Amino acid sequence: MEEIEKKTLSDRMGDFIASYRKVILGLLAVLFVAAAAVAVTLSVMNVQKEKGLAQLDTIQFESEKLGNEEADMQKKAELFEQLKKLADSSSGTVKTRAAMAAAASAFADKNWEESRTYWLMASGAQKKAYTNPIALYNAAVCSEELADADSALRYFDEAAGNKDFPLAARALFNAGRIEETRGNYTEALSRYEKLDAAYNSSEWAHLAKSRVIALRAAGKIQ
Repeated sequence: MEEIEKKTLSDRMGDFIASYRKVILGLLAVLFVAAAAVAVTLSVMNVQKEKGLAQLDTIQFESEKLGNEEADMQKKAELFEQLKKLADSSSGTVKTRAAMAAAASAFADKNWEESRTYWLMASGAQKKAYTNPIALYNAAVCSEELADADSALRYFDEAAGNKDFPLAARALFNAGRIEETRGNYTEALSRYEKLDAAYNSSEWAHLAKSRVIALRAAGKIQ
């Protein structure tokens, strides 16, 4: 009886496959084509990534050889344009690294607006990467140089939100400092207390405590 049931089940399965043979083969063909397309896409992306990183390394190597002569300054400007072009046209890791390199170059020249633009580009390219809070922190510094306190505050807060960021405590203190400078003492207190709670033993927490004492002594906060 059991053999009959097994045979019947096998027969039914065979009948099903026979009935839907074209459909099954069609699905298999679609899956095969899709898998092949994914493999080709990944291969192309890897080639593009390797090419982009090689180009970036070349630009940075050439930049490191330059001095302060007039001819070197011209070459430096050309390499900077190449960096920006690579950052603008790439994605993923290449975009992040190229944008950070362009941002750092502009930062060194105190070109705060362009530096901030590329720090933010680096941040947006890979939001979950360890480089994201670094880029945001530097974008905040550029914003302060541009007297854009609102943006500086936002970027410092975002950078501080990453607990693995080594400068998270400093970012929180800077956010509190900006609010204190603007006369937003309650908001400053909020940042300082958050800093003390999260990084109690850090130098920045000690500075935050001293600012709270000073604000209370001045009657700015309760």
